Amino acid sequence: MLVRQNRFKDAITEFGIVLKQDPDNHGARFSQSLIFLETEAFKKAATAFNFLIASNQRVEEATYYLAYSLENQDLIEEAILKYQSIPSSAQNFIASQQQATRLLIAQGEFEKAHEALLQSSKGQPQLQIVFITMESRLLLQSDNADRAKKLIDASLNRFPGEIELLFARVLYFDLIGDAQNSEKDLKQIIRIQPDDSRALNHLGYMLATQTSRFEEANALIERAIRISPDDPAIIDSLAWVQYKLGRYETALKNIARAYERFPDPEVASHMGEILWALNRRQDANKIWGQALEQNPNSAIIIEAMERLQSH
Repeated sequence: MLVRQNRFKDAITEFGIVLKQDPDNHGARFSQSLIFLETEAFKKAATAFNFLIASNQRVEEATYYLAYSLENQDLIEEAILKYQSIPSSAQNFIASQQQATRLLIAQGEFEKAHEALLQSSKGQPQLQIVFITMESRLLLQSDNADRAKKLIDASLNRFPGEIELLFARVLYFDLIGDAQNSEKDLKQIIRIQPDDSRALNHLGYMLATQTSRFEEANALIERAIRISPDDPAIIDSLAWVQYKLGRYETALKNIARAYERFPDPEVASHMGEILWALNRRQDANKIWGQALEQNPNSAIIIEAMERLQSH
């Protein structure tokens, strides 16, 4: 109850009293450790998680959080080793490998990161594909796009037509602004797997935002929405292409559905633009204002507001 009310200091004290009376209450110790993390008391958290590991209690979870505690004390090498020590049978195995890879890439240890993932997925092709897509995404996020492209291309030679790898390459092409090659790979995915709503939506939205091929975009997104009718990203795309086609009232109904399910800045930006097109400018400004309260530096909302309000 104290934790739910964000009374962390009181909760730590309460757990301390419980643990003084019963040092083997591992549930209380684990809960207290998580509060240490929440309050950025990373040294105390590390001590508590080490105690749990030594007591053979919730070892995999405790090791993951111990690594996180060490990382936040700038003990990066130790953190990497802890993340990598989590066994493949653990539920948090892939998450821990991702964190270790992220830290190694941040240090410029590209080969070391790649080799560790290779060793961890040896003889498991599907896990290898998961790790390749993960590694490529982390490389893209860390401004190492060329390395990501080389990794994906080499992997597609090993696993030709593998959808997750093709999608990873789409993300690379999106990043560098190569819409032609993005479209090519997305169409290949759709040929291989015609009911891939993610690819249908991605291609449809790309056509709606970067070309004037709105009818083609609409057809793709409508295919996607039939497959995944409750996906807010696809509902948002549908609303946006309807807006581009001048179907403002229908677009508003759909963007409202998307915003209710997933009120992120991009959806808010789209909703504001659709309201603006319907001459409901006060409502548009209200939506943008609410979104900016949650995301004050949202470039997409600020750009839409400045562009429309200047006319």
